[in-house]
Amino acid sequence: MKKLILSVAMLCATGMVFAQTAQLDADCADCVKPDVTKKDRTAIVEIPRDAFPVVLINTSDATSLGDNNIIAVNQTGAGNYSDVMQDNSMNTVMVGNNADVTQSGMRNYSTITQTHVSHLATVVQTGDLNYSKIDQSHDDNTSTVTQTGGDENYAKVSQYGGAGNMATLTQTGNLNDGFQTQRGSRNIATLSQIGDSNYSVQIQGEDSNYGDDNVANISINGDNNSSVQTQYGDDNYAQFSILGSNNYATQTQIGNGNDASDFSGWKSIDGDHNWSEQYQEGDDNLAETTILGNGNTNFQTQIGSNNTFRTTSYGNGNYNEQFAEGNNNYADGFQWGAATGDNNIIIQQQTGDDNYAYVGQGYDHAGSHPNVGGADDNIALQTQSGKYNSARSIQMGDRNTSIETQTNAPGSWPSENNVSSVHQFGDDNLACVEQSTNWTLGTWNQNNISAINQTGNGNAASVFQDGTANSNWSLVTQTGNMNAACVTQNGNSSIQQ
Repeated sequence: MKKLILSVAMLCATGMVFAQTAQLDADCADCVKPDVTKKDRTAIVEIPRDAFPVVLINTSDATSLGDNNIIAVNQTGAGNYSDVMQDNSMNTVMVGNNADVTQSGMRNYSTITQTHVSHLATVVQTGDLNYSKIDQSHDDNTSTVTQTGGDENYAKVSQYGGAGNMATLTQTGNLNDGFQTQRGSRNIATLSQIGDSNYSVQIQGEDSNYGDDNVANISINGDNNSSVQTQYGDDNYAQFSILGSNNYATQTQIGNGNDASDFSGWKSIDGDHNWSEQYQEGDDNLAETTILGNGNTNFQTQIGSNNTFRTTSYGNGNYNEQFAEGNNNYADGFQWGAATGDNNIIIQQQTGDDNYAYVGQGYDHAGSHPNVGGADDNIALQTQSGKYNSARSIQMGDRNTSIETQTNAPGSWPSENNVSSVHQFGDDNLACVEQSTNWTLGTWNQNNISAINQTGNGNAASVFQDGTANSNWSLVTQTGNMNAACVTQNGNSSIQQ
């Protein structure tokens, strides 16, 4: 009998340990519950603030080169500084730029530089020691910076390399930092910071490769939050909302037509100490994240095209990690209970094309099996390598474990048409499934199907199907407590129930 040894060493290092009460007997004691440690969060290298001069009286400098430029500056208070430079002298059209600055308070600082034509820049500063800098070139760009109801906010907006860009930056509170950079045409960036000591960066387009028609939205309401959005390419969309304090979120999209946003209209992050990262490289990928609660963590990485990630964490201490490299893959997280959901872990990895993976812990995605009492300390690990694999795991109860591995050697053709589904209802159940092949240019793994359904407490099941030939089928159903099952199939058209 070939032992089923499932290791997550390639997924994560040891660290997060859960007690195992479900065990297999001596002949099958080779399916173990993994130790899990999530990776460190990606560090954000903060952009330093520029120093700005301190003046004792209100000061306004205005320079206008060309025709039909309009500058309006209104200063009340003391020590405010405004510098506006507009230049459309190199253009033959009789269209100017427009700059409007309003400062009230003490020692606020604003600079606006606009070259070429039809730019509009608006700055409103109330409070003390706020900083705003706007640079716009090319044509028809619009920037609006509003700093109200607080002190020592810092805003920097840069738009160039194209036309028709729009940037809106709003800061309400104290010591907030906001940076917006757009390179290309028809890009839209919106940033709202409400609270204190928030840090946000939005970048659309590269220095050497401008991007067009991208949309980036960040909304923060709380304190000490950090967020970064980066989009390189065309027609990308990124959006998230943070409600609470000490949250961290990054979104990076490289390619065209990617979408990283919230889920079903919910806030992307709602609570405290949450952490979310999304990275997409390719075209037409979709990543959606919803986190509601405290101490949640989520990573999503997609490399390829037409991949879809959806994850929902509702409760405390959830951890979700999804990675797909290939095309047309689909993975859905969905951890929560109707009351609470604590310390759940999901790790899904898909390498290849056309794979499907689904995990629901504490609640069925279709809404047919809600766990009213919540779901705590569940672990589900799913790894698929190849084509047309499908894995689905639903766990309700406490401290359940499901491990599904459908794989073949990297770069080879087999591991097609495997299907594995694990359903566990109760507490401390353990299920392990591996469908794999060591294809050597002969027969290969096809049409393996494994279904495990365990209802009760302390049950364990282990299924191994090598699939050196076709059409293996295994079904394990255990109802009751402390049952154990082991299935190993190696050959043609094997069936066990």
